Amino acid sequence: MSLTDDDPFGPGQCVPFVDEIMRHPHWQLQVGEAWWGCIDAGFLNVFTFSDGPDLAWEAWGMPTRRLTLTAAERETLRSAWRLSCDDLSAVQGDRFGVLVASIGDLRAGSAKRTMSGAWIVLESPMGAAFLRVFAAARDRYVAARRAHLGAVHAEFEVTEPSEFRPRARYHATLTDRHLVVRRGNRVRARVDLTDAELVDIADWALAQRDAPVQVDGEEARGYIDVNGQRASVDGYDRRWHTLHSLMDPVLDVFWTDATDAARRRAHGVRGP
Repeated sequence: MSLTDDDPFGPGQCVPFVDEIMRHPHWQLQVGEAWWGCIDAGFLNVFTFSDGPDLAWEAWGMPTRRLTLTAAERETLRSAWRLSCDDLSAVQGDRFGVLVASIGDLRAGSAKRTMSGAWIVLESPMGAAFLRVFAAARDRYVAARRAHLGAVHAEFEVTEPSEFRPRARYHATLTDRHLVVRRGNRVRARVDLTDAELVDIADWALAQRDAPVQVDGEEARGYIDVNGQRASVDGYDRRWHTLHSLMDPVLDVFWTDATDAARRRAHGVRGP
């Protein structure tokens, strides 16, 4: 089902296949939070659930995590399909804020490219009901996981790409939730991370600890330590977006410095 003016969006009409599926044992459904780019599309989060007590949460670039559901949340996941899935007043013609529901694998090649499945506007009654359940389950997971994890520490250096001369080196240290970025002896940024960001860092690092973690940057070296369990940071890979809370402050400083240096060179000023 796609979003067109002829699609039935009324209560009970958006995803007509669900009632039939739930009459059978061992049913399973997926709901994904979609995104679009100029040349690609995908899902920021995919939630897979059945009639069981939990659901699988797959965030972009992260390991699969299990979220426990309350009885009321399980009932919402069964009944929300009867609500309206559209809210034209909120969307105002830009139909990009959607969930996509499917009985198949939303991350499969053809399904990902075509966003095949039933489209559910985020601001609609159905979309809002799903988002409330997913947010509450994630909040409980983060609180429990943060209490269990203990200390989280990271230390790494990132060197500017080779097209920049001279190539500056930035040193970042994460102690508990406090991230400090330095260039030489100068502190260039201080950022406090949220519990959700710390849990993402820890979950990702623990899933990678048996192999070097490759991060985005021409050169990056260091480690992430979660309560004594360490994952090495070594190399280059574009998957670093999975840990944007660690890398973004470094990149912000880098681009500020690069812009300032270019401006100084344009005015004939030498120096770092």
